[in-house]
Amino acid sequence: MATDARVVVEAEGLVVAPGFVDFHSHSDVSLLADPRAESAIRQGITTQLVGNCGFSAAPMGVEKRASYRRDGLMFSHDGYDWDWSSMAEYRQRLKHAAPAINLLTLVGHTTLRVAVLGQADRPASAADLALMCQLLERALDDGAVGLSSGLTYTPGCYAPTAELTTLVDVLGGSGLGYHTHMRNYSAGLPTALNEALEITDHASVPAFISHLYPAGREQWGTARQILRLLEAARERGSEVCFDVTPWLRGGGPMSQYVPGWARAGGTSDLLAGPMSSSCGSAWLRTASGSAGALPNWPARAGSRLRTRPWRCLRKTMGKSGWRRPRSRPWTLTSCYRIRSAFRLPTASPWRSTGRLVDRRCRNHSGRFPVSSATMCASEGCCRWRRRYTR
Repeated sequence: MATDARVVVEAEGLVVAPGFVDFHSHSDVSLLADPRAESAIRQGITTQLVGNCGFSAAPMGVEKRASYRRDGLMFSHDGYDWDWSSMAEYRQRLKHAAPAINLLTLVGHTTLRVAVLGQADRPASAADLALMCQLLERALDDGAVGLSSGLTYTPGCYAPTAELTTLVDVLGGSGLGYHTHMRNYSAGLPTALNEALEITDHASVPAFISHLYPAGREQWGTARQILRLLEAARERGSEVCFDVTPWLRGGGPMSQYVPGWARAGGTSDLLAGPMSSSCGSAWLRTASGSAGALPNWPARAGSRLRTRPWRCLRKTMGKSGWRRPRSRPWTLTSCYRIRSAFRLPTASPWRSTGRLVDRRCRNHSGRFPVSSATMCASEGCCRWRRRYTR
């Protein structure tokens, strides 16, 4: 052992490794609010990829910034000023904040769509699509490392395959990839996966499947079928990989389980229309969740709540401004628990584990560490991280 070292780390019984790369993070703006990034550093993460699931911090014009921040999942918390529009300006803000970790960012398809079409439920016109491609090209020139989509969220779910293919074609020849939160993770998972492969094969672009899992008890046991589809694609020459979450319970916005037609126009229109108290109860009981939800989700949500499901659902969506509410009993994890039950062989050579949780978390109330947008959703995973990370 060197005797002239400034610091000696006693690592007996531990693993010494380079910094980990968190390939699926949503710390786009939380690192501006808290650049210490403790929830990453304490797990050994030194690099994060943000802009996933179709949501990125840029490009976004001034006129739509407020509504996008309100409706945009990862951006609605406090602690930062949104004073940028382009990817270059966002990266400059990151440089000024000097976060403790390295950061790479994708360009979100949802972000591009909101910037051009707002929350409209309609196909992009030729002019709209040309402008989206221009914004994407400019963001890539400014340092973005690929394109992401979130096809269970609005307005991403309104985009046909042809729109996504045109945007992914912009990446052709660059070596940059398409990262997709697919349209469906339950019964329609094989179809959604084939769509993603069709889009990327068209331009010979690498495909990255986000948080791949068969969702819902009805899909338990189908993971090997999905793996066979991926293996067949790789044998054909497709460059495709995926990440998974390291927990049994997941958490996501309730909005993605509301049919897409009801979400057109954004949060305000949703709460004034299908979510109004006068018609909401009947709608909730008959909603099909056509935007990728699990089968029979209203009944499941109601059984979890063990109370009047409509009042709780509207309280969750309306009064929280689509943010994950902090007060019981209306946390997302108590409203709806998605059991992924992903039974994948650990030896798969092209799988990564994303969304590492905050190892300091002592409870599972659905709260988020400020420097990460991932949630502590599995006590076993927390124990694993506490044991093997320092």
